[in-house]
Amino acid sequence: MKTINKRIFTITPIIAFALTIIISTGISRSIEHRRTATADRPQTADQMPNGSYSNLINTFNASSTR
Repeated sequence: MKTINKRIFTITPIIAFALTIIISTGISRSIEHRRTATADRPQTADQMPNGSYSNLINTFNASSTR
C-alpha cells in the first residue's frame, strides 16, 4: 500500500505539470492563430481602433478644416 501511495505522489505532479504545458501551448497557439487571421484581413476605417494613428490624423484634419 505504501508503494502505491509513493507512486501516486510521484506521478501526480509530473502529470499536472505536463497538462499545464499542454494547455498553455494550446492557448498560445489559438491566440497566435487569431492574431494572424486578423492581420491578414485589411481593416476598414470603421474597424480601426480608437487609439490608432489614422484616427488621430482624421480627427485633426476634420477639426482643422472647420
